[in-house]
Amino acid sequence: NKYHSKTLPFYDYQRSSCTSSSISLETYLHLEQQHFDLMAANVLGEIDNETLYHNQNDEILSYFVTPAIREKVSILSTPSGTDVEFLCTWLGILRASEVYKEKCIDVSVFVNGDLEVGSGTKLATGLRHFSERAPQGHKLEKDIPVSNLDNINVNVKSFLTRDDKTNVLNSHESELEIYNMVKAEIDANRIVVFHYVHASKTGVCIPSYNMASKIKQDFGDKVIMVVDAAQMRLRTDSVEQYLEMDM
Repeated sequence: NKYHSKTLPFYDYQRSSCTSSSISLETYLHLEQQHFDLMAANVLGEIDNETLYHNQNDEILSYFVTPAIREKVSILSTPSGTDVEFLCTWLGILRASEVYKEKCIDVSVFVNGDLEVGSGTKLATGLRHFSERAPQGHKLEKDIPVSNLDNINVNVKSFLTRDDKTNVLNSHESELEIYNMVKAEIDANRIVVFHYVHASKTGVCIPSYNMASKIKQDFGDKVIMVVDAAQMRLRTDSVEQYLEMDM
């Protein structure tokens, strides 16, 4: 890929990002064996395509949710984590049309400071192309809308997690400032899509879990709280806890 990571095991160096770390030999062989067993069963007629698909979903979800809430959870596959941002913003657009039922839709998207998340995040949350190449391979022009949305306004707002000396902004005052920014958008009849990063690339969680919960609880359906846990630096039960909070 563009980070020069390989799909085959590669040991010269390892990075901490799921985007650019190369796979280990142990993991690679495990996946190859699983893949072979599944495909063999499919070819032999022991398992049909739909069952194969659902079995794979269940295998992934079993790591993160208990059977008690399995039926309430769906799993989606996208080409990259940044592509997920399109879906998050689209959820905000759908929610705005449901809540306000107006012809012109206003959505505000709050994203973590520019250096704490993926480089294409701000463009994607604004429904703009973030890459010069599509997943299918054809060329794109960056920073142009993904489609014609005449009656939809998407306003992307960054909240900084560090000051100009790189000190983390995690005081009560700085969190309250984020809360008031969200409140101002809600008061202006906008749906807010808020990206709460559970451990950024530099290990920062801002706003805190308590503030993210307060924002969700105080503003209810007018805030879509998205938990970005792309690196999975969390406890195995954390995903279920977030889902139970409608996050």
